[in-house]
Amino acid sequence: VASQNGQIVIVAPIENTPAERAGLRAGDAILEVDGESTEGWSQEKAVLRIRGQAGTKVTLKIRHTDDQEETLEIERDEIKVQSVTSLPPGGALKDGAGDEISDVGYIHIREFNEQTLEELRASLRDAVGSGKKGLILDLRNNPGGLLNATAQVADEFLDGDKLILTERERDGTESQFKSHAGGVAVQVPVVILQNRF
Repeated sequence: VASQNGQIVIVAPIENTPAERAGLRAGDAILEVDGESTEGWSQEKAVLRIRGQAGTKVTLKIRHTDDQEETLEIERDEIKVQSVTSLPPGGALKDGAGDEISDVGYIHIREFNEQTLEELRASLRDAVGSGKKGLILDLRNNPGGLLNATAQVADEFLDGDKLILTERERDGTESQFKSHAGGVAVQVPVVILQNRF
């Protein structure tokens, strides 16, 4: 979730979790948690109130992006997040005619965490090793994560000594993240899918 314009908004429900199964979608606004209005809540307060022990329930009043409101009771569960997946929604890449595309790989990065680099490398090796002519890198509904992990991901697509990003602290101190030789996907054409800004 994120705090946007004074509302608590769902950035993206994690696949195969109670939230997704209950029907929560990206862009939904959480109006109430257990009957209490979320107006003026911080992101941190919302997370603390929604999270809880597995098996307990939380009731959320939601306004979907089509302005329909709904109250949902969701049973909490332990969430184990895989940050990288290699299957698109529906299970296979298809062209406009509905025919399956087998020579292009698909990788979805859900968030940037400690496991992302290892999971990404495994997916890239599979794609490159199976002879894919190109890759679709899906970053839609990715709420972000660790700065170091984002730089490591970029490094797999860049070769040599290229500047990935510069981090500037409040005191003016700068740190640069640069690419290294040997990225897994430096020779593969990539298309990136992202949300509108």
